[in-house]
Amino acid sequence: MLVKNQKIKIKWNASNKVYYVSKGYPFTKMGDEFEVRIEDLLPKSKEYILVRCDYCGIPFMKRYANYNIGKEKYGIDDKDCCDDCLIFKREERCLSKYGVKNYTQTDEFKERYKQTCQEKYGVDNVSQIPEIAEKISQSRTKEFIDLTNMKFNHLTIISLVPNKTNKHHDRYWLCECDCENKTRKEISEHHLIRGNTKSCGCIRKESLIERWDGKTKKDIYPYYKEIYCTYDSMKKRCYNEKHDNYKRYGGRGIIICDEWLNDFMEFYNWAIENDYKEGLTIERIDYDGNYEPNNCKWATWEEQSYNKSNTLYIEVDSEMKTVKQWSDETGIPQHIIYQRYARYRKKDRQELELLTKEKFFKPVRQIHKKENTI
Repeated sequence: MLVKNQKIKIKWNASNKVYYVSKGYPFTKMGDEFEVRIEDLLPKSKEYILVRCDYCGIPFMKRYANYNIGKEKYGIDDKDCCDDCLIFKREERCLSKYGVKNYTQTDEFKERYKQTCQEKYGVDNVSQIPEIAEKISQSRTKEFIDLTNMKFNHLTIISLVPNKTNKHHDRYWLCECDCENKTRKEISEHHLIRGNTKSCGCIRKESLIERWDGKTKKDIYPYYKEIYCTYDSMKKRCYNEKHDNYKRYGGRGIIICDEWLNDFMEFYNWAIENDYKEGLTIERIDYDGNYEPNNCKWATWEEQSYNKSNTLYIEVDSEMKTVKQWSDETGIPQHIIYQRYARYRKKDRQELELLTKEKFFKPVRQIHKKENTI
């Protein structure tokens, strides 16, 4: 049942503007919120509305589109139900359609199930298969052994928990731990005998306290978060086709070595051993090589720029440096060095190879502006 007199807040967008303006709502601007009466909502609106359960009477939230689809599919008499009452609605439908509470009780289902079992296993029922029949008989004829007052690791059994078993027909026992709090806990017989559960959880806490010894995670694993972010970005560039830089990495066949790809701690240990510091980024020594210990190092963003495919190196007096490095050394702006390099390259290739610092890095001519005179 729909709770009446509701008003839903929605935002203006291109898909709903024409519809709501035709309903008489004044348009302001895209993205602004406005209130809409529940009866004026779009038939396929994904907004959640308040609906009252026809079985228990408790209100719950439901998408308006699903509410409308349900009414169209099952008619006006279709009942609304919450998740807790869904079983009652299914029973009601089966009763009205087949005369039984569950579809599995119908002759149609039993015949289909029998036919499927005959085709697959050659029997009328899965429980008739020898292997499964033996397992069922073993689980049902499990011998009862009284474990009261017995001790398993740090747990002492007090009593059996009545009428409680898991899907494997294991019984549950009420146990008391040897810790200071004397915590009591219900534990399955399987976990007790196998030793999967040794205490109420106090052993793990004590081991963690001894391991950390008052230290924080940052003391034991410095730069853990920063290194993991680098590792995650590296994997996305190489293996995620939707990543912006996939074409420049994974698209060119660049991969991560198995040692790093299958174990992050291997990459973390390599990073710490190779003097990782905050602000550094991973760089491949060979631009066309893979991410592996022999081909990677830590570098700053400036050093990274020297290893790009479009970085220009200029050799002058047998010294090979980037435009940025020559600019920092000589004080000549980078754009002027680019212009001179292009001019010499256009004139003569041999002349470019015989360049000297005095000729190539001659001072820039200063243009003196005339002073305004009255």
